[in-house]
Amino acid sequence: MPVETLTYAALGARLTISPNAARSLVKRLRLPRSLSDDGKAMVSVDLTEIRHKRRPPREAGKVVLAAKI
Repeated sequence: MPVETLTYAALGARLTISPNAARSLVKRLRLPRSLSDDGKAMVSVDLTEIRHKRRPPREAGKVVLAAKI
């Protein structure tokens, strides 16, 4: 798949995560960013190279912990 230029919101929608989580992922992976004419950050990304797996909600961990006790 070719490299695409996406906003944080568009990247989040593709990966089914929030825009803030997409921003954190971009920072962690050190992907190239640039500013568009309207001031939004644009990320150059090849989605086939990102192997992101969504974490389960934090509430699920409490239920498992309560069951162990």
